[in-house]
Amino acid sequence: MKKRTSLFIIGVILILLPGVKTLGQDQATLRNTRVIQLPSSHVKDMTYELMITLPPDYDRTDTKFPVLYYLDAWMTTGIMSDAYFIASFTQAIEPVILVGVSFKGDVPAFIFNRARDYTPNHIPPEKLGEYAMMIPASGGGPDFLEFIKLELIPLIEKNYRANPADRGIMGYSLGGLFAAWLLHEDPSLFRRYAICSPSLQWDNFSVLSDLEKLALPDGKIVLVTSTEDEEKPISMAVEKLIALLTKVNEIELRTLKVLGEGHHSGVPATHMKALTVLYQKQQP
Repeated sequence: MKKRTSLFIIGVILILLPGVKTLGQDQATLRNTRVIQLPSSHVKDMTYELMITLPPDYDRTDTKFPVLYYLDAWMTTGIMSDAYFIASFTQAIEPVILVGVSFKGDVPAFIFNRARDYTPNHIPPEKLGEYAMMIPASGGGPDFLEFIKLELIPLIEKNYRANPADRGIMGYSLGGLFAAWLLHEDPSLFRRYAICSPSLQWDNFSVLSDLEKLALPDGKIVLVTSTEDEEKPISMAVEKLIALLTKVNEIELRTLKVLGEGHHSGVPATHMKALTVLYQKQQP
């Protein structure tokens, strides 16, 4: 791995910030967002915290809404909540239920949990070199997928007016790797994908190799994003991913480059823009 390749650790920025808080301390500031604890029987010793943001008119209609499940909610729920409020107020997006997957914990727990959950296979620490301490666990992607499929989605679709035919997944960096892996691993689970600055260089670009054999049901909407000053391994992999997906007839492919930002600084702008692109309001 090249020296400049930061193995997708958004959380490394937070380590450098004094007095960082978890989202659990700031929930009162989130608009129209409910918090639910969901213990998992598929991810060992893990209880996830779900940040559920409902459409403004949820209680005044009988509509079944699309659901967007977004990763890294420990850090991004505030961004997503505010972006959704603004986009809804300006009628820029269709109504959608947001479900952020978070947990109660500190920065080291954030780094550990996302490294474990979002990587599709295990890589021994000795093969990670200088990044070993930043990837303290790996290979939990299959277990996390079981949690999503057998615990998270059933809970949401039982308790909320969720449209099971219109599920979406959004992930950034390692989360983008996981979302791209899902396209190949379980293509029936989601209709919409926001694959944002994906860390596809994981395990010698193995997910990209899998996607060369991609076969999908019709009707997929896939958004692939990157930043203008993206790290080279990520930007090169994104270009290859877009080229691969362009050849898949069943996909409505959308792309987005966030200008003036790099891999870490682009987190807020990417999430806000991706939400409006993936659920853009259709003109009558």
